[in-house]
Amino acid sequence: MTAIAAGARRLTPQFGEGINPQKFDMAVTATKRAKAGGMAMLVTAGTVEPAATGTGNVVLGVFDHDVDNSSSLSPAPVARIMTGVFSFGQTGTTITDAHIGTTLYAADDQTVTLSSSGNSPAGTCMGLDDDGNVKVAISPLLPIT
Repeated sequence: MTAIAAGARRLTPQFGEGINPQKFDMAVTATKRAKAGGMAMLVTAGTVEPAATGTGNVVLGVFDHDVDNSSSLSPAPVARIMTGVFSFGQTGTTITDAHIGTTLYAADDQTVTLSSSGNSPAGTCMGLDDDGNVKVAISPLLPIT
């Protein structure tokens, strides 16, 4: 898969309503656009941006709505981040129910992979949905190694 296209929205299925769902706000990184339904990655600047390849970051949740900071506004606009179990596409080695409990990594803002090489943690595999997408538990409260 590829990152969510500019101007597009993603309907990201959420599972297990009531299982530690939280919402919180964080500033969006300068020059970035948050897209509803995409994974929100905390970067070293202490801000969030759409998940992408790269190490040293961590996914905190999913963007609740679109936020545009492509003009590097000051103060930076904030995005609402949701935690919980969400469904995402997969790439690389096929993820199966045998991987439940395994740490998954962000390949882009709507795709996870088993490979930690060049990727930051996204969450924990919770199985597959009926369409073969991966259910991922994402929460800043879950330990990710």
